[in-house]
Amino acid sequence: MSQIVAFKREDFGIIFADSNIVRADNTPVSGENRKVFKGKDFVIASAGIGYGIYIMEGLIKSAKDFDASDINYISSYLLKIGNRQYQDFISGNKDILSDYLRIYFVVIAFDEKRKLNMTMIGTEGTGNFREFPVGNVLTVPKRIGLELGLTKKQNEDRNEIIYYIEKQLQKIGEIDKTITPPFIFEIIESR
Repeated sequence: MSQIVAFKREDFGIIFADSNIVRADNTPVSGENRKVFKGKDFVIASAGIGYGIYIMEGLIKSAKDFDASDINYISSYLLKIGNRQYQDFISGNKDILSDYLRIYFVVIAFDEKRKLNMTMIGTEGTGNFREFPVGNVLTVPKRIGLELGLTKKQNEDRNEIIYYIEKQLQKIGEIDKTITPPFIFEIIESR
């Protein structure tokens, strides 16, 4: 399992992810594993099946090649190209247990007016990717207590918010051994 925590407000956005990655056959990948990346003017993280990392790497290369990084470009890429890659992957790997067929991407990026936006795109099972409506705080999987705590901290100092998320992830990791440190994060700032 993965854990993603995303927080956005007018002046910055941040995405945290744990480091646990498992292959399609549910075997763990050892080492410090990154599931959150920063591109030009966006941050993105993946949860679910580990193949999402390859889709993110392609997105980051494409965004760099085309000098495109707004939320519309990223959403379009994931819904079209990322979805096709996922469908090709699962059709070529019929032995994947259906319990492990889920993939989500959380993105914070600028829109055409240079305002920060957050979205989640993904699917469960063999369906096509779709976009899910989200607010300013998101956890994947859902952690209502963490989301409520972050909502209450909406106006606090950035370092306090980072500290709060790290402490909450440590507490979750003590209970759920599939949520493993290090907890890696990326920040995007408004200009």
